[in-house]
Amino acid sequence: MQGVRRNRLDPSRRVFGLTSSGERTIVRLWRDAASAGRDDAAYLAEVEPGRWREVSWGEAARAVDELANGLLARGIRRGDAFGIVSRTRLEWTLFDFALALVGGITAPVYPNSSANEAAYLLQHAEVVGGLAEDETQLAKIEALGLAHVLTLADLEGLREQGIAFAREHPEALDAAAAAVDEEDIYTYIYTSGTTGPPKGCMIRHRNYYAMTSSIERVEDLWLGEDVMLLYLPLAHNFGRLMSLWGAYAGFTIAFCPDPYAVAEALPQVRPTLLPSVPRLYEKAHTARRLGGRGRPPGERSAPARTAAASSAGSPASDRRPAPLLEGQGALRRPPEDRHLGRSAARQGDRRAFPRTRHPDPRGLGPDRVHDGGDREPTTELSFRHGRAGDARRRGEDGARR
Repeated sequence: MQGVRRNRLDPSRRVFGLTSSGERTIVRLWRDAASAGRDDAAYLAEVEPGRWREVSWGEAARAVDELANGLLARGIRRGDAFGIVSRTRLEWTLFDFALALVGGITAPVYPNSSANEAAYLLQHAEVVGGLAEDETQLAKIEALGLAHVLTLADLEGLREQGIAFAREHPEALDAAAAAVDEEDIYTYIYTSGTTGPPKGCMIRHRNYYAMTSSIERVEDLWLGEDVMLLYLPLAHNFGRLMSLWGAYAGFTIAFCPDPYAVAEALPQVRPTLLPSVPRLYEKAHTARRLGGRGRPPGERSAPARTAAASSAGSPASDRRPAPLLEGQGALRRPPEDRHLGRSAARQGDRRAFPRTRHPDPRGLGPDRVHDGGDREPTTELSFRHGRAGDARRRGEDGARR
């Protein structure tokens, strides 16, 4: 693939924390992105090994609108939960935005989940339908008796339904989108379940909007002309955040469904942003230290300008300082205490987000997740102020110890 065109976005067009309408919703995040008049690629999708197709913002916006109208045609309405069982693909992200436009709630499931695990999560989330990547994933959900069961191959038909529905009901989608409130639930994110049944976090639109918009406040993190290679699972909080950030900031995202294909994708896409787990960086560093020996010159990967690690404190963070930014650990802190830490954070090299103020005297910022309510009492208890059971102090750099 020849060089990817870079997006250029005037950062002054948006005030931090607010969309053009003042509502912190994923609806507005997407519609701001779709209406920004960007000429370059929104996404890159690998159509066959080594060949990537550019998807413009206009094409992506049409697809999302058609999918959203298709969901309305099928009776999906505000507050309905819909499961997605798929690897990291363009279709995942477009369907997620379509669900947000109609007020639906995305309930993602890791593609490597067993049938029993998938069934537990989807039944617990009370989904009305499920989207499966292929026949393998379909087998995990088709016995649940859901009202709506789709595969990625069915999405073209859903878009056709949407086109027909929009002809008959041209105002329906705008009305549905306008009804979405920033206090509405945007998604359920489940814990791993290693210490018991998975717990569901009910995350509001404003939660994810606040997390996404706060990234842009980090100095020199992105240039407005970046390309991100995204292989992290979108069922994970960090992978999902990266997907939303691409639309918010206006750079290109290349989706890599197979983590084992990242090495091949790097020289093809030549990303400037590479969110990942630390182990991949360790392998890349080792390969570079060895001078790429054992690989043909054409297969040597171009290094990313900036990377964000989704798991702090693992061995790769400790072995050698490198320009890595801690992402997942930062998500666990409220915005007024959030840092995007470099890999040398233990030596005090930390880059802090600007402080934000929130009227809640307990310091619960706008990215705090919903307490879970009657859906998960144990989650509710864990989010009550003063119940964490740990004591911390602040260091000179402002970080909690």
